[in-house]
Amino acid sequence: MLEGEIHIDGKYAGGHIKPENRKEDRVDRRRAENQNFKRLTILTLMEKTPFGRGREQTLTRVVRSEDSNEAVNAA
Repeated sequence: MLEGEIHIDGKYAGGHIKPENRKEDRVDRRRAENQNFKRLTILTLMEKTPFGRGREQTLTRVVRSEDSNEAVNAA
């Protein structure tokens, strides 16, 4: 259980689609049909203690998106 001041941060990992080398073979990777939906968000919750006293814990969770509701549920 984390206590006190908690810092929450997120990082995207995965889901990259390599573009084709030839311009005529490239597709618009912003469109939904050209995405692979394998991108995950790594959510980090870090407990901060005042003046470095006591213990500091860091928890990580994998969530589907960096949505505030999912962050609250993970916390």
